[in-house]
Amino acid sequence: MYAWPQLAKVDKATRSNAIWLFDNSDNVLAWLATLSQKERDQWTHPEVIRRHYEKRYPKMLPDNPFRPGGTVTGIGGCGTVRSSASRAPRISKL
Repeated sequence: MYAWPQLAKVDKATRSNAIWLFDNSDNVLAWLATLSQKERDQWTHPEVIRRHYEKRYPKMLPDNPFRPGGTVTGIGGCGTVRSSASRAPRISKL
């Protein structure tokens, strides 16, 4: 059973983006404060906010295993996230 049953009614993508916003709320709220009122009024959906934030600050985000260049290592997808750049030094030593 969910702690917040109303979240079960939200589609999976929106729920995932909302959780991401919560996890990154300090950075996102500081960034939102720098936007114009018009942008804040237009960008209200979690997916839109996340997309604009990631477009503006791509280097401030951890590697995402579901983007090109990032992979999940370990059994069954559990483990550490590594980008292809972090593997390069190890591969060159072989």
